[in-house]
Amino acid sequence: MFGVPTLGPLLTPRLELFVPTDSALLASGKDAGGLASALGRPVAPDWPPQHWDDMVIAWILTKRASDPNEPFWSAWLIALRDGPVVGTCGCKGPPGEDGAVEIGYSVVTSHWRRGIASDAAAALVDWIWRDPRVQLIRAHTLAGDPASSGVLRRIGMALVATMHDPTDGPVDRFEIRRASQK
Repeated sequence: MFGVPTLGPLLTPRLELFVPTDSALLASGKDAGGLASALGRPVAPDWPPQHWDDMVIAWILTKRASDPNEPFWSAWLIALRDGPVVGTCGCKGPPGEDGAVEIGYSVVTSHWRRGIASDAAAALVDWIWRDPRVQLIRAHTLAGDPASSGVLRRIGMALVATMHDPTDGPVDRFEIRRASQK
């Protein structure tokens, strides 16, 4: 598809975001040893990060299988360029009719408060903007969560609403719109 971004690794000065194979994605729901074996690279010992489990992985694999040419169904693993795999990030699907894409991310607790989520989210957002279908990027976090809210603010998102989620309770919605082209 013209204009749709490719799934090559995303590099920042200290991170590499990469899309794992299906078998490595399956292994990512297990412990660090299983994922390290599947990837052939180190993984943080406190793997997996919060909100990363077999149900999420099965959902991603189902979506990828149903629409293999849509890159927005892919999940990315976050690795330190000189160290282990420490997190995940990705989109909750392709842009909707309104051009909106929702992102999510998670980093293992041993690597919190190091700017990793901010760097990874910024790289993911830069990748998303390569697709002309995208007009808006959004993210949800538990209402008042200072760490996650800080990540989203650092990458240019603004709080636009607080809503009630039937599972999570109060959640904050953050968004950033594509800059208008003149």
